[in-house]
Amino acid sequence: MRCSTFSRVLALAAVAIFALAVSARAATIFQGGNLNVAASWDNGVPSSSNPGTIAVDGSNGSTVFNFGSGSVVDQTGGIITSGDGFNMTNGTWNLSGGAVLPRYFLSNGGSTLINVNGGLVELKDVGGTQHMGVANGGTMNISGTAVLDGTQATTVVQTGGSIDFKPDWTGSWTYGTHSGTDWKDLLTTNSAMKLDGASIDGATFDSTFSVTPDGMTLSMPGGSTPPPPASAIAQFDLNDAGTSPNQTGFESLNADLLTGSATHNGITLTFAGNANGFGRDRGTGGNVGGSPVPNVTRDFTFNDDGRGFATPYFTVSLDGLQPDTEYDLRWHHFENGGAGSLNRLALYQDSAIPANLLFETSSYGSDTTNYFTDFSATSDGLGGLTLVTGPHSGGRSIQMLNGFEVVATQAVPEPSTFALAALGLLGLGWFGQRRKRTA
Repeated sequence: MRCSTFSRVLALAAVAIFALAVSARAATIFQGGNLNVAASWDNGVPSSSNPGTIAVDGSNGSTVFNFGSGSVVDQTGGIITSGDGFNMTNGTWNLSGGAVLPRYFLSNGGSTLINVNGGLVELKDVGGTQHMGVANGGTMNISGTAVLDGTQATTVVQTGGSIDFKPDWTGSWTYGTHSGTDWKDLLTTNSAMKLDGASIDGATFDSTFSVTPDGMTLSMPGGSTPPPPASAIAQFDLNDAGTSPNQTGFESLNADLLTGSATHNGITLTFAGNANGFGRDRGTGGNVGGSPVPNVTRDFTFNDDGRGFATPYFTVSLDGLQPDTEYDLRWHHFENGGAGSLNRLALYQDSAIPANLLFETSSYGSDTTNYFTDFSATSDGLGGLTLVTGPHSGGRSIQMLNGFEVVATQAVPEPSTFALAALGLLGLGWFGQRRKRTA
């Protein structure tokens, strides 16, 4: 009888663990193809109880689509293309990596939320009008390193809802129909446009936003860009022959060479590549005025894949890290300013192009603007990490490297539910055997 009771307890425990495994499943994962087709996902299309994750290429199929109220889709990578528009009418889409390349991009409906906090949205000219925005009460939040490239736009930004810029936004938004003061007029006179939930007046716009001389590209370099961390595990600053001022606390790395290395706090950074603009010095006899990290932005190296260099263009290798550990990292890339001037960077891990894309970013700015991208990557079993730049989904890649920081390690996670459940099962087994021996 006791044995039978113990067997029932084990069976119930096994059922509980199976239920935990099912309920804790991260998401239904997109396998490629048409995202509106159930067979394109490993557990059916997303829903309110079945969140979706996208990290590979595919298409959004139908122009107008939704996965139902309460559904959540996280796009962390991959390129989603469309023969027409990306018109989401329900649920939440979180874009943190990869790209969406439609004719138009719209958050459409009061229960629709698109969070663009990384990656790229780029309009494609496939016929018809091209535009971005919100309609029928939809919401779009723009934050992080998000880049919206509406160079092909043929009509105005759609403002039938709420478009909210978050204070940590370090990306850019280009819109082909804009010139002169169009961006300022839109943000300061249209109630749909918000800055962290609040209306934007002229003074706020002037102190927070920046627009390129051609009036097409909006960014937020002014006090909203988060400063570099006060301290980091390791910090590296490119310099031409070591003669320029070095950012305080940064280790100097000679930017005159196509190869070189430096060590800071036990971590060694080695740079190599097909750079064709190495050893550039921006300004003489002082810092670049107005930049939040002036000396880091002064010297740089760059590569322009339009000049025929093979991939990878840059290789940045780190050694001396903790093995198998996820790190928060920061890549400084300086924009050289002017109308149409572009810094377009795609970073991959371990030379796995295009599989291991860490991030893509595009930026415009002025000679007093510093751009950097925060990302994370995991070291290998020997404490090494290799990062390479490669082709950008948006087209011609012009990559710049001014400095690099190993900011922090990710927090060690708590023991998982499964580990705790397994310990509980072992405890049940031990208790049952102990009862059997003492009976």
